[in-house]
Amino acid sequence: MLSRIVFASSLLVANAIRSDDIARAHLHLDTLQKIDTTIFPPTEKWMSNRDYTGEGILIGIYDEPIDTTANDLRELDNNGASHFRSTPAWDIFGGRDRCCQHGTLVTSVAAGNGWSSEAAGGRRYQYHGVAFKSRLISNVGDGVGGEGDINNHSTVLDQGYYNDLDRFADSILFDHKHYRHTVVYAAGNNGDRPMFGNMQGHYSILNHAKNSINVGATYKETDSIAPLSSLGPTADGRIKPDIVAPGASYFFPERSPLPLKIRVDSLVIYNHGVKIRWDFDPKEGWRADYKADDFRIQDGILGFTSRWRDGWITNANFTPFISSTSDTLVIGYRFIHPDFPSKLNYLQCGITWHRFNADDSLLFNLPTPDTNGHEARFALANLWGYANGPVAGKVKRWKEGIRIDSLWLGFHSDTVVGIRSAAVTGSSLGAYIETQGTSEAAPYVTGIGALMLQMYQRRGFLKPGQDIHHNAPWNSTVKAILIHTATDLIKTRPLWTEDVVDASNAVGILNPDLSANEPYSTAYNRYYRGPDYATGYGLVNAQKAVAFVDTAKFKQDSLPDGRTVTYTFAVPKGSHSLRATLTWDDYPADLEEAYAPKLVNDLDLILVAPDGKEFHPWVLDPLPQKRESQDGIDPIHATDIDSAYRGVNWRDNVEVVDVPTGNMVAGIWKLIVNGTWIEHGPQDFSVVCDYKLKKIKP
Repeated sequence: MLSRIVFASSLLVANAIRSDDIARAHLHLDTLQKIDTTIFPPTEKWMSNRDYTGEGILIGIYDEPIDTTANDLRELDNNGASHFRSTPAWDIFGGRDRCCQHGTLVTSVAAGNGWSSEAAGGRRYQYHGVAFKSRLISNVGDGVGGEGDINNHSTVLDQGYYNDLDRFADSILFDHKHYRHTVVYAAGNNGDRPMFGNMQGHYSILNHAKNSINVGATYKETDSIAPLSSLGPTADGRIKPDIVAPGASYFFPERSPLPLKIRVDSLVIYNHGVKIRWDFDPKEGWRADYKADDFRIQDGILGFTSRWRDGWITNANFTPFISSTSDTLVIGYRFIHPDFPSKLNYLQCGITWHRFNADDSLLFNLPTPDTNGHEARFALANLWGYANGPVAGKVKRWKEGIRIDSLWLGFHSDTVVGIRSAAVTGSSLGAYIETQGTSEAAPYVTGIGALMLQMYQRRGFLKPGQDIHHNAPWNSTVKAILIHTATDLIKTRPLWTEDVVDASNAVGILNPDLSANEPYSTAYNRYYRGPDYATGYGLVNAQKAVAFVDTAKFKQDSLPDGRTVTYTFAVPKGSHSLRATLTWDDYPADLEEAYAPKLVNDLDLILVAPDGKEFHPWVLDPLPQKRESQDGIDPIHATDIDSAYRGVNWRDNVEVVDVPTGNMVAGIWKLIVNGTWIEHGPQDFSVVCDYKLKKIKP
């Protein structure tokens, strides 16, 4: 079955480029992978027979066709000839003549070997992906049922509801005995604005399948949720995304020469065919509104500097005008600092309709000029998708009759930049581009999954004569380990609150669902301890995930309706934490009612301490579904977003039990899996624990 090929990423033009080696460090990949730089270019023998390379694993990229001529996806054979890293038995749908950029960049994050790093100005192999010795198959067909030990889908399955494609994905993974592979999906890019369809904010997850691994996006430097990342829950109230990985960059050019110096030469708006020009006369009322020092107007040129990362100026005596659909803005500007053009991320201009408010305006990025100047022209009607804030959210399109009350100019030296990944270019040397999206987050998880499968293969889990392609661990097992070992992300305080001492606990990303209903100081994404609808169960941790495979702290089992499976494990004295995770690939749900529960077979996980005390999994209540609006299910208020609590979970096919430190007791514990309601069984399941499990015979 063919997925709807709508891609979960967007391209950015940026001058300051940071590579995905930053993201690898945050995922603890660099502690696993020690790259041999003595061999170049990469050969078949380079990094062979080593752990943590993805060698022997087939990654399926179900996306646009990939550029099989890209150096980062190739290696040299024994005769020195370059070839694409394909397993010969598999068909490849790619090649430069029919390739596309999206599929190539996704593949590069998951499996690029970094061949072109030096040509792009980096260190040798600096920009390599995760599973850089894996084999690849590229196809836009077959979808979830396609070949591959682990398959990446940086595509969109639905428009906010469980549909036939989600159901098909669940059916394939439920029948894992015939389709032994792991499936990873991007959550979608509808977090801060609708990229696909009209959903935004909460209830904007665009892949509703229960069994696949759903991945949201974070900033790679700060481990904060990226604004674009789609937020849960699903329409029926399930926790999604499952986990998050780097998908964007928040770049702080600390070494940039300061102060920044910018000159604006001209500013014109053509309104109803009439030219409105600002000549930057001191009498016009231009003023510095925020962090803009040394503000001056001289010889008809407006200039200002800043010793901060950003700043803006406004026209206090702005003469209001009424919008038309043909409105065009033309701005001429230049830098006067000789070194700054390579450092600036973007300039912005904005127009507002009730009072000056940079957070409630139509804004657009200006191309970075050189010191000789630049003129940018914008048709305002084409930029409405970039409007933000509570007022902008109510005005759905640029139209006749909007009263424009103010205009502002600003510059920012920090912004979303993106993940650096190899992509299609006209050069045989290859090149790298900047992108952002959950499309880039998902292949990090796919690559880490390939490392886990390689570890499974190399640590003796396979019997003689078995191969990983037909005897891989279940999708639910890989999913359980990734969730179990993820780092919980907690952000509960706004970044602009003065009493925030711990910046790691601060977040400044406005939530579009809240911004229309809440004061500015409360309308931000918050995510608490335990699972949440922004980050799921947290940031994937490659080092811990691979270690759990190596130490075999997991079980794959099955049970019928009404039965119980019990395991025991020993907790030594001095232990401070305990976690257990249960997942299962559930039977596909009906499509009749979008908001009805989609869980078919319900299992329950319980931990029992030596003293008999029981511990239950995290539960997260769904957000309100009061009404459907044009951009999703609204309204949602800050008070609606609660933290998870412990109880009985009957919505999700993932259950995680965390025992509080104060309740840790040394001795023999029990892990119980109850088949509470199994309509289509028996139900296979995977369970992971911090300590090795021993099954008790019934």
